[in-house]
Amino acid sequence: MSRSYSELFQSTAADFSAHYDVAGTFIPPLPVADSGLSEHAVGGGLPGRHLIAEFYGASALADMGRIESGFRDAIIQSRATLLHLHFHRFGSGGGITGAAILAESHMTVHTWPEKSFCAIDIFMCGVCDPRSCLPAMVRVFSPRRIEIIQIMRGLCVCDVGAECSS
Repeated sequence: MSRSYSELFQSTAADFSAHYDVAGTFIPPLPVADSGLSEHAVGGGLPGRHLIAEFYGASALADMGRIESGFRDAIIQSRATLLHLHFHRFGSGGGITGAAILAESHMTVHTWPEKSFCAIDIFMCGVCDPRSCLPAMVRVFSPRRIEIIQIMRGLCVCDVGAECSS
């Protein structure tokens, strides 16, 4: 079961000064690589930062053109490099599944118009910040509630054949 950020951490207003505000949901800063990580960590960042966002009470869930436009805006905002974009509709008025393949990883969406819900995954490496994609997604879907999980991917990046010491 997923819980909102505010349920997981007790914070004061001052604690949010470095957080990213997305429609009233405050997302904590993403860590960057420290000197203990491999030189393969691009741009001083972790190998990957993965956001899993769930939008409840969302709209425009069957509007493929609007979703595609939002994806393009989000990718521009994140300064990622779009390699391929594909969307598929499940029946007339049905949900949409979409994927953007990025040089820096990927972004996906799955919508359920009948449940006013969509699931968005944004995985980026290098200097791209997946949080920067969220405002465009909020503009597209206008959710009443957002739940976000952040996952740091590749916290122990080792050279090929080496054992991880952490």
